[in-house]
Amino acid sequence: MSPPKSKIPLVYVQSRGNQDGRPLYSEAQIAEIGYVACIDAILYLTLSFHFMKKALKEVRKTGDYTGMMHEESPALLW
Repeated sequence: MSPPKSKIPLVYVQSRGNQDGRPLYSEAQIAEIGYVACIDAILYLTLSFHFMKKALKEVRKTGDYTGMMHEESPALLW
Protein backbone atom coordinates (compact mmCIF):
# COMPACT_ATOMS: atom_id res chain seq x y z
CA MET A 1 0.00 0.00 0.00
CA SER A 2 1.29 3.46 -0.82
CA PRO A 3 -0.48 6.17 1.25
CA PRO A 4 2.36 6.71 3.77
CA LYS A 5 4.71 7.47 0.86
CA SER A 6 2.29 9.86 -0.85
CA LYS A 7 2.33 13.62 -0.32
CA ILE A 8 -1.28 13.97 -1.47
CA PRO A 9 -4.44 12.34 -0.03
CA LEU A 10 -5.30 9.09 -1.77
CA VAL A 11 -8.65 7.36 -2.28
CA TYR A 12 -8.84 3.56 -2.22
CA VAL A 13 -11.06 1.81 -4.78
CA GLN A 14 -12.52 -1.44 -3.50
CA SER A 15 -14.36 -3.98 -5.61
CA ARG A 16 -16.51 -6.63 -3.96
CA GLY A 17 -16.73 -9.84 -5.93
CA ASN A 18 -13.38 -9.29 -7.62
CA GLN A 19 -11.91 -12.39 -9.17
CA ASP A 20 -8.30 -11.48 -8.41
CA GLY A 21 -8.48 -12.37 -4.72
CA ARG A 22 -7.91 -8.79 -3.60
CA PRO A 23 -8.88 -8.36 0.07
CA LEU A 24 -11.83 -6.27 1.21
CA TYR A 25 -11.09 -3.69 3.88
CA SER A 26 -13.36 -2.05 6.42
CA GLU A 27 -13.56 1.73 6.61
CA ALA A 28 -11.41 1.64 9.76
CA GLN A 29 -8.74 -0.50 8.06
CA ILE A 30 -8.63 1.83 5.07
CA ALA A 31 -8.17 4.84 7.34
CA GLU A 32 -5.49 2.99 9.33
CA ILE A 33 -3.57 2.24 6.13
CA GLY A 34 -3.65 5.95 5.35
CA TYR A 35 -6.32 6.45 2.70
CA VAL A 36 -8.69 9.39 3.18
CA ALA A 37 -11.70 7.75 1.52
CA CYS A 38 -12.91 4.62 -0.21
CA ILE A 39 -14.97 4.16 -3.34
CA ASP A 40 -16.73 0.82 -3.24
CA ALA A 41 -16.89 0.37 -7.00
CA ILE A 42 -19.82 -2.01 -7.43
CA LEU A 43 -21.48 -2.08 -4.00
CA TYR A 44 -24.62 -0.28 -5.21
CA LEU A 45 -24.92 -2.53 -8.24
CA THR A 46 -24.60 -5.73 -6.21
CA LEU A 47 -27.07 -4.49 -3.58
CA SER A 48 -29.55 -3.56 -6.29
CA PHE A 49 -29.19 -6.96 -7.93
CA HIS A 50 -29.54 -8.81 -4.63
CA PHE A 51 -32.75 -7.06 -3.58
CA MET A 52 -34.24 -7.06 -7.08
CA LYS A 53 -33.74 -10.82 -7.23
CA LYS A 54 -35.50 -11.24 -3.86
CA ALA A 55 -38.37 -9.00 -5.00
CA LEU A 56 -38.84 -10.87 -8.27
CA LYS A 57 -38.83 -14.23 -6.46
CA GLU A 58 -41.57 -12.94 -4.15
CA VAL A 59 -43.64 -11.65 -7.08
CA ARG A 60 -43.25 -14.96 -8.88
CA LYS A 61 -44.20 -16.97 -5.79
CA THR A 62 -47.05 -14.82 -4.45
CA GLY A 63 -48.07 -12.53 -7.30
CA ASP A 64 -47.31 -9.47 -5.15
CA TYR A 65 -44.42 -7.57 -3.60
CA THR A 66 -44.65 -6.62 0.08
CA GLY A 67 -41.14 -5.25 0.59
CA MET A 68 -42.28 -1.65 0.07
CA MET A 69 -45.59 -0.02 0.72
CA HIS A 70 -47.27 1.74 -2.20
CA GLU A 71 -47.07 5.04 -0.31
CA GLU A 72 -43.26 4.74 -0.06
CA SER A 73 -42.66 4.44 -3.80
CA PRO A 74 -43.24 8.08 -4.85
CA ALA A 75 -41.04 9.32 -2.00
CA LEU A 76 -38.09 7.41 -3.48
CA LEU A 77 -38.57 8.94 -6.90
CA TRP A 78 -38.92 12.58 -5.87
